[in-house]
Amino acid sequence: MTDKKVTDKTNVAVSQYKKTDAILMDWQSSANKHEIKAAYEAITELLDATESPTYVVVDLRKNRYMPFAPTLKGALFGPHRHNKLMAWLVIGENAFASSVAEMLDRLTNMEKILWFKDESEVDTFLYENKK
Repeated sequence: MTDKKVTDKTNVAVSQYKKTDAILMDWQSSANKHEIKAAYEAITELLDATESPTYVVVDLRKNRYMPFAPTLKGALFGPHRHNKLMAWLVIGENAFASSVAEMLDRLTNMEKILWFKDESEVDTFLYENKK
């Protein structure tokens, strides 16, 4: 993966995570359904292009609200079932994200969402689980 933003000028930015193979989905502030859809499409395209399975880091610390329906739909019909998605590594759990995660687990019978308090926990996880 190249070190650049895939989506730009949006409230849900997608880029490479700290020069790792992981993808970063960074929720900046309140996002609309079009931005959410574009972000999930970008993640799916990156997963399609990668040679091996990878993680997606989701940083929710700057945004405590996620529109439920577009977020669930975007993940469910986009990257969540992708064979190259190892797991979602989510920083900053909130009620909206927990609800989306619970529905994704229930609808897909796949538990691919891991929760972290901060970046250092994600960095440690990625270091310990290098491919």
